[in-house]
Amino acid sequence: MKNKALILSHHSNEIDLLASALCAMVSDKSLGLPESLQNTPPKFTRSEFHTFVLPVLASLASYHGYLDPGHQQRLIKCLEFGLVSRCSRQCVMALTICALEMKDAMYKLLPEVLLNLSKISATVHIAIPLLEFLSTLTRLPKVFASFVGDQYMSVFAISLPYTNPFKYNHYTVSLAHHVIAVWFLKCRLPFRRDFVKFITTANVIVPFEEGQLIMKSDLINEDSSSRKRSSSLTEQGSRRSLRTVGVRPEGRPGDLKPPIDEALMNFHMELTETCIDLMARYTFSTCSAQPKR
Repeated sequence: MKNKALILSHHSNEIDLLASALCAMVSDKSLGLPESLQNTPPKFTRSEFHTFVLPVLASLASYHGYLDPGHQQRLIKCLEFGLVSRCSRQCVMALTICALEMKDAMYKLLPEVLLNLSKISATVHIAIPLLEFLSTLTRLPKVFASFVGDQYMSVFAISLPYTNPFKYNHYTVSLAHHVIAVWFLKCRLPFRRDFVKFITTANVIVPFEEGQLIMKSDLINEDSSSRKRSSSLTEQGSRRSLRTVGVRPEGRPGDLKPPIDEALMNFHMELTETCIDLMARYTFSTCSAQPKR
């Protein structure tokens, strides 16, 4: 599927047939997949079967020009179904492409997509693709032109968990603050006052209360670990701690958040204060680019 010239050089109308077959594999339970397949691995479950089908389905987003509106909507619904699978990251990235390239189809299905995105657990694995999807939507006013209060609330409910600096790295937290600020300014004035309390509670009170609990537990562990012990036990503990710190798990370097020091904590506090100041200024007024003298 990555070789677009090879795929389209034969018969471009076969893209519709491929899309129909792949969507049926995901959504049509009457096919009895994967039980009806032969030569499958033992205990081959339906979720494992979807991990092979959904990446191929996600790659079809770049062939949107060869899909009619019906197939485009069906493709988006199947990607929406894949949000709860192991391929959730790929499905979110494919939905971002759909928002950019299939604006008419996404316009009709976006409220449903946001509702399902709000049900996903906030994890490091899905954080950046999800926030980039929401950030991309802010530049597509025709796609979210019909938004009402529920859709804006879904956007904030998705973004706010990622403002916790004790769980996510500073890039994720900064991107979450950017998404919240832009969407707050994008929503209409009558809706803004209804979101202030929700954003303030989730952005200020919850993360820093959790952070205080984490710091207290760290201090307790530090006090218990700094008690006087015999020299042999102290040497063994120091060697073990050095060995633990020195090993950095490979494969997920971007998932490791930096230690919270004073400078980084001040940075996150300033982000939070900026968010509060922005809401205080623009809850009842529009954002003007011209300075007042």
